[in-house]
Amino acid sequence: MRSEPGVIEQLLQEFISIEQRNVEGKFKQGQIAYYLLESGYTNDTLSAEVNCSPEQIRVLVKTFQAFPTEEERIYHEQYYYHYRLAAMTDKPHEWMALASENSWSSRQMDEAIKAVQSDKEPDVDQYNEADRLVYRVEKMIEEDEKLGAYLVEKLAKIISTYTYRNEPWNPYPNQNINELNEPRNSTIKH
Repeated sequence: MRSEPGVIEQLLQEFISIEQRNVEGKFKQGQIAYYLLESGYTNDTLSAEVNCSPEQIRVLVKTFQAFPTEEERIYHEQYYYHYRLAAMTDKPHEWMALASENSWSSRQMDEAIKAVQSDKEPDVDQYNEADRLVYRVEKMIEEDEKLGAYLVEKLAKIISTYTYRNEPWNPYPNQNINELNEPRNSTIKH
């Protein structure tokens, strides 16, 4: 089907216009969700009210917080997903600039971010937060038998299904996962 060049140009412009409205709409949703959460709504309540997952609410808000003003959303050739990916990093504006400079698709941007993040060691604050979380879980398990059993069951399920770089998760990275099932020779002297 052949169309007039003017019609094709008009259709392309309309396509781009719809995408721009989508980007603006997502940021507006993030802004509204942010203000509702700030006014006392819980994430779960808001999620139920607007019929989307709590995770989606968190992502909308985080993306809005990373780029709260229209002046910060200067990469009009990029899709909302680019902003969303950038917002999940510790340098969202730098990632958007790189995506724009390199004309990355969202897939290319995601791969670039993952490549950098896989080489990065967690910082001290992340380890401290993990330690606090482990401490809280241990306390809950010790203090309430029923809650403890529930937590152990849930954690076991998470750990059994978790994969790291498409491999089954090995909680002991310096040891072959197959060796974990083999009996160990005790080196303890009595």
